[in-house]
Amino acid sequence: MYILIVAMALYFAGAGWWSYLYCAGVVVGLVLAITVSAYFIESGKWHLNPFLTNGSFFIYAYHRLPLVFVIKILFKWLHPRSDGALLLLYLACPAIVILLGLLIYSLLRQWMPRFTAVISGGR
Repeated sequence: MYILIVAMALYFAGAGWWSYLYCAGVVVGLVLAITVSAYFIESGKWHLNPFLTNGSFFIYAYHRLPLVFVIKILFKWLHPRSDGALLLLYLACPAIVILLGLLIYSLLRQWMPRFTAVISGGR
């Protein structure tokens, strides 16, 4: 179902009702990602990394502002003119923010464990 919605969204891009199709794709994609992840974790095929699971809330809470800055800086520096460059930035910007968040979370846990527990809800 997700692949069908994505294909339809790409085919009908620019139509007046496209945004509804896009939002439906996001919702179905989230449900798919959660379902597949839960299946593989419960079946024992995937194992959780405690550092990543504990750091995920910190990244969720902090990511918005740094992501805006990373996007603006990289677009200003690189001036993407092709679809490939745009796709690269679309993938690279969140990756940079996530890696930076994990680094900050690691340093905070190391230097200020109590403060980190408070700001991350004891996770």
